[in-house]
Amino acid sequence: MQQYNVQGFIKTGSDRVDEALGGGLARGALTQIFGEKGVGKSLLALQIACYVVSRGRSSVILDTEQSYKHLLGWLPSFNRRFGKQIKVVWTRVERDIKRKKASEVKAALEALFSQLKMPIDQSKIQAILWIISPDVNLSYEREKEPAIYIISSPYIRDILHIHGIRADISSSSGGRVEVRMLPGMIVDVLSSPLGELIKSVKADVLIYDSLSMPFKSTFISTQDLPARSATLAMLLSQAQKLCNSLNIAILAINHTSENPSNPYERSKPYGGKIVGYDFKFSYEMVNLTKGSKCSEQRRAIVVHRHLLMPPYSKNTEVLITNEGFV
Repeated sequence: MQQYNVQGFIKTGSDRVDEALGGGLARGALTQIFGEKGVGKSLLALQIACYVVSRGRSSVILDTEQSYKHLLGWLPSFNRRFGKQIKVVWTRVERDIKRKKASEVKAALEALFSQLKMPIDQSKIQAILWIISPDVNLSYEREKEPAIYIISSPYIRDILHIHGIRADISSSSGGRVEVRMLPGMIVDVLSSPLGELIKSVKADVLIYDSLSMPFKSTFISTQDLPARSATLAMLLSQAQKLCNSLNIAILAINHTSENPSNPYERSKPYGGKIVGYDFKFSYEMVNLTKGSKCSEQRRAIVVHRHLLMPPYSKNTEVLITNEGFV
């Protein structure tokens, strides 16, 4: 099996995309690609994950938008293109309550709601599970060959905990979201459920798709910004330790943050100064194609931040075909 050998970078499966990124995804660093919805960010993330597997290493995707069941319709195209039948392993976030699985307790709670003729509210059930069992694990069946391991969870508390961050999210009497650290607080990320998964399956890349969605759905108003910033800083700190310790590449797919008072201002990634500081490599993906009926879709990848290039100094055009990004 031919291995990619560009030292310090993970290749994307597209020479043009690699050129746009200055060689590929940098190992040991956080990289983000942000842009408008529907521009192709998730497609590129899946392509990278597939290409890494085709070259002999696993990929891990944290699917916070729960969209990959649909996106995997591209998998046959990538199988043909990269010459390998790529396997996908769905990895579940589970809680153990004494000796019973959380799924059994959840089923019992749903039955209770039904008996009481109450609507089944999944958010309330998740809150109950968190109270009676805050510890989580990642449950999966490891493949003998490299594969894509997908963790599908939109819950910020689950995401924090699999990174080794013990925190509870609650609302104050004034409606402000508050983050409360639990006993044990932050543990070594290499011993966290996510760290153990990456080591066990020998993954070369970790993808957050998207970074912004769980934060947008949890920290809604402007009064929640301090809690959002603190939580995002803790998460990215653990992510940075992961990629430094294991020499992997981490890619975060992110949304744009617009300034309604100045429509001519350049788009910025969601997350404010925390994101601007922690991501050493940041790129914006822009749609250059008018309409959606063209057989080839044109995109531009614009350097937003790069350790070796000035901001906005490079703008590379790439194409999306029925084989993905080429």
